[in-house]
Amino acid sequence: MKKNILLLSSIFVLNFSNGTAQEYEQVEALKEYKNHFYFNPFVVFAGTFQVGFEHNFNTGSIMVVAGGILADNDWTYKEGFNTELHYKFEIYNYQKTINKIKGYPRYNIVYYMAPNIQFKKITIECEDNWWWGGNAETHRATATTYGGGVMFGTKIIMFQKLTMDIYAGGAIRKTETSGDDPGDFNCFTGGIFSPFYTGVAPKMGIQFGINF
Repeated sequence: MKKNILLLSSIFVLNFSNGTAQEYEQVEALKEYKNHFYFNPFVVFAGTFQVGFEHNFNTGSIMVVAGGILADNDWTYKEGFNTELHYKFEIYNYQKTINKIKGYPRYNIVYYMAPNIQFKKITIECEDNWWWGGNAETHRATATTYGGGVMFGTKIIMFQKLTMDIYAGGAIRKTETSGDDPGDFNCFTGGIFSPFYTGVAPKMGIQFGINF
C-alpha cells in the first residue's frame, strides 16, 4: 500500500513539474515579442499614409517611421514623403499580470523618452484666389525639411499582441524652399504647422501596432 502511495505521489510530482515547466516555457516564449509594426490612422485625413517599425532592446528600442504624402482637391495638390528615426529610452515599465503563478501579462505600460531625427520633402501646387470666382493663379513650391527633437510617450502593450503608442514633444526644423515663394501667396498655409516653417514646432500623435 505504501509503495502504491509513493508511486502515485511520484507520478503526481513529475506531472506537476512537467506542466509547470511547460507553462513557464510558454510564458518565456510570450515575452520574446520584441518587434512592433505601427500604423497611424489619423494622418490619413491629412493625405498621409504612415507606418513604423520598432525593435526592442533591454532598456530601449529603435523605431523607424516612413510615410507617403498624396492629396488632391479643388484648389490644392500635394505629394511627398517623410521619414523619422527614434531611439526610445525606457523610463519606467509597469506590468500587470492576470495570474501570479502563470505570469501572463495583462498589459504593460512603458514610459519613455525618445530623441529623434526627421526628414520630409513635400511639393505643393495650389490655386490662389480660387474662391473669388475670378482668374485663379497656380503656384508651386517644394519644401525640404531637416529636423531633430525629443518626444515623451507612453506605450501600452495589451495581451502581448497589441500596442498603442501615445507621444508628444517638439523639434527644431530647418526648411529649404524651392519654386514660388510661399510668403507671397494666400494659398500656402502659414504658421508652425506649415510645411514651409523653420523653427521650433510641436509634434504629437497616436499610433496602433501589432507585436511579433
